Order: sequence, then C-alpha cells, then structure tokens
Amino acid sequence: MLLAPLAACGQSASTAMPASTSEYAMPAATVPYSDHLVNGDFETPSLDGTPTDYITSRYANWKYVIPDKGVFQDDNHKDTKSLPISGFNAAAFGWKSDTPAQNGFDTGSVEIQRDVKTGEQFAEIVSENGLYSIYQDVSAKPGEVMRWTLKHAPRGYAGQIDHDSMQVLVGPAGHETVSPATRLTSNGTGKVGETSDTITTYANANRDFHPWETYTGTYLVPDGVTKVRFTFKGLTKSSATHDKFVRSGNLIDDVSFQPAYPLTYDGNTPQRE
Repeated sequence: MLLAPLAACGQSASTAMPASTSEYAMPAATVPYSDHLVNGDFETPSLDGTPTDYITSRYANWKYVIPDKGVFQDDNHKDTKSLPISGFNAAAFGWKSDTPAQNGFDTGSVEIQRDVKTGEQFAEIVSENGLYSIYQDVSAKPGEVMRWTLKHAPRGYAGQIDHDSMQVLVGPAGHETVSPATRLTSNGTGKVGETSDTITTYANANRDFHPWETYTGTYLVPDGVTKVRFTFKGLTKSSATHDKFVRSGNLIDDVSFQPAYPLTYDGNTPQRE
C-alpha cells in the first residue's frame, strides 16, 4: 500500500515522499535487512486456549510474555507460578521491553492482549508505576530512508482517562531520537494529515472497543550506522488518587517498517538516486 507523501525525519532530511516509491526502492536481493519488524501484529504466541485473565471491562484477556524465560505471567500466574510457553521462540516473538520487575512480575515483560470478540491480538505498552517502552533492533543500510507505520489506541475506558500518548524513537541503541508521526486514519477524534512528535489518540463515544488510528513516519539512517532500534515509548501512565486508580496504557498493533528510498547528497540537499 502506498502512503501519502511525507517529510523524511529522524535525521534532518527535508525531502517529501514521492507519490510512488517503486522506482526508488532497493531491489529485494540487495537489501541487507528484514523488510519488516518481527511479529508486528503480536499474534505470536497465541493467547487462544490459555487460562483467561480479563482486563477491566472484559473486552480483552491478557498475558505478560517474558521473552528471556519463555513464559506467560498474569495475576494468577506469576513469581513461581509462571506458565511455560510451548515451543516459544524468542527470535520469532521479536519484542523486548525495559519494564522493571514489579508486583511479582519479572523484568522485561511485554504485555499481549486478545480481543474477546474478534480474537485479534495486540500489545499494551505497560504504564504501571512508570513510563516504559517496547523495542526491536533491526539491521539498516546507511543512507536509507525507513518508513514505519502502526495502529494506536488508548487503554482507557468509560469513566477513566480518555486518551493515551506515546512516541516512536529510532536510532542506534541508546541514541534514539523522536520520529515525528503523521496521522493517516482517524477514529473521528483526530485530524488526518496532522504531524507531531507525540502520538495521542482519544477514545470516541463508543468506549467498548479499541478506537484505532493509524500513524506513520520516516527515519534517515546516518552514515556508518548498520543497526537501529525502533522504540515505542508510553507517555501516559496509570495513577492513583484518593478515591480511585486511573488506568492508562497505550495499545499498538500492526507495527511495520519498510525501506522508502535511498538518498545521495550534494552539499546539504538530498537527491534521489
């Protein structure tokens, strides 16, 4: 699917995306890295058939995946009661997180949810007691413009926070920078075509389902860089007040990237090859 023209970001390239990128795309045989983030739809491992632990409002069940141990954890299965994941493959799962050990759950947990009506799986960027991230490292080619897309929705439900915010950061591990996001689709609460350093999606009038919006952005791989980290960082967190605990947490799905087009340089002006 071709996306709307965008400005390259991450580095300060200011060229617009062409209406068609096929003539600029690198031939598949010469691209030295995967053309997708692993498990961007979060369907691996499947939660189907696992013991059910529902989140509030019962629109989804959930599990933490602990990729370093290959186990599931939830409120009924943590500490020494973790559930081994049959045939778990950390490389096929793909995701890691910077979530610390807390509340009986192990460090590095990645939360997967499964919609009880559709069976669709997606991730929540955990926001319990802090602002955390999930991420993947991918091979990259210097001078390549990498285009990412994702779906985003708020974790909040009726009577609680009505939006969630996050950022996409891309770059060498430990030196990631914010990749501005352009909204491609709206659930009726956001403006299509709007670009910001922060992804914020509001719930619409129907709070019983995930009001997904789609976002995209680009990153120009700097000279000398052959591996970059795609980091998805939550900017809203759960909080406690004197009378209630307010839940928050960014939901994401269908995360992907693909090479857009290579650039050469003449002074400070990028030119398409």
